[in-house]
Amino acid sequence: MTKKNPDVDAFEVPTLESLQVVDLELLDPAKAAEEAEKLQKAIPRLKEKTVINLSWLEGMARQNQLARELAEALIKKQKEKAAKKGQELLHPREWLQKHLNHEFGPFRRAVWSAKLEFFFSKEVSSREEAEKLMENLCQDGSLRENEEGSLEIFGKHYSISEEAKLDEQEVSRLAAILSNLGRKAERAERYSRMSRWNALLEKGNLSTADLFQGKPGLYSVLTSENGSRKPQGALVVKSDGKGVAPLQSDGDFQKDMEELKRTGKSLLLHVLNWDTISPDFFTQRARFGEQEAKLMEKFWQLLKTGIEHKKRREQLQSLREDYDKRATITPEEFLLEGKIGICRLEHEGPWEWHNPGGNPPERLRNVFFLIERREGKEAPLVGLVDYPPWLKQFFADSQDFYPEGEKFEGLPLNLAKVLRSIWGQVKKNQQIQQMQTTRS
Repeated sequence: MTKKNPDVDAFEVPTLESLQVVDLELLDPAKAAEEAEKLQKAIPRLKEKTVINLSWLEGMARQNQLARELAEALIKKQKEKAAKKGQELLHPREWLQKHLNHEFGPFRRAVWSAKLEFFFSKEVSSREEAEKLMENLCQDGSLRENEEGSLEIFGKHYSISEEAKLDEQEVSRLAAILSNLGRKAERAERYSRMSRWNALLEKGNLSTADLFQGKPGLYSVLTSENGSRKPQGALVVKSDGKGVAPLQSDGDFQKDMEELKRTGKSLLLHVLNWDTISPDFFTQRARFGEQEAKLMEKFWQLLKTGIEHKKRREQLQSLREDYDKRATITPEEFLLEGKIGICRLEHEGPWEWHNPGGNPPERLRNVFFLIERREGKEAPLVGLVDYPPWLKQFFADSQDFYPEGEKFEGLPLNLAKVLRSIWGQVKKNQQIQQMQTTRS
């Protein structure tokens, strides 16, 4: 047995092939360097194997009982064959358990890091799904809730199992991935919520004018425009021409509207024309019970707010349709092909405008307008034909027709900027459509 030099720090590492412990002090420098290089290459493969095994286990969990039994039987058969050849073949669950507890620190940390990254990088469809994922990781001992933990999501803090012994850099990286999971969950939640609300809005077959003219049918509203304030949600009501009653809802007020629906009570249509209601209106004049009165007043408030929002949207849509009737060419023809004619252009999303006078930036919504390109002596002339009143100040310096240069040079600043931005949006949409056409 070779005696170790007490003046030299000795450390033990497993080899790539056998994962047995090798004392590098017993090797010559060249051999030690070779072993170290093998170990360095082994870590990415360990991470890859971790993901493969986790994916296999997840896949089996989603399969039916027969598929799981067949898969387990196949692994058992493969293990028996390997044993006859003197080889060790581990079940994916056994492999993970062994390497999560590996005595060699870099291997153990690599597998722990890969496992947590695997789960933190998942695509989730809701906050609830992300919270369930965190709950499962706590149940299997990978994480624990800890107010002083380095990982945070949805206001809760977590720490990683002490068995992992991850270093500060690895924990910091996982914290960033987990934070991104929270953002993805919230985006997915918003998308799912708006998809449900849009489905309810499509059920409405009455305009606001139809509703107040006493036409029977379904009327649908969003109770908070652009999610700007509470309560948020979509509401569908049924009108018989005299009164309205809740039919379907989704949002912050869903339980209250379902309770009101069960009472069979309706709100007289003319009450929606009132700006205010006295506190005792529903209990005294309408003769509702106390709880019914509370629900009915909430119903009135939701509808009043929703109707105001819908009126604005209907007015916007009417104005867009009017502009479209006056247009002679499409946005693609105007922006990408340089054709002569009148076109309705609209900026996707709000426009942040630094208005003059040192005022704070203003977010302009519904930035759409009619614009014309006409023949000029030396260059085409471009100018606004019409625009909504809320864009009056924004387009204050664009009250004429101007010679059009390359990339809208020569036009007033605000007009040129918004045209360049819309050009980019139209170009991108065209490229996406071309790619989809090519794939199909």
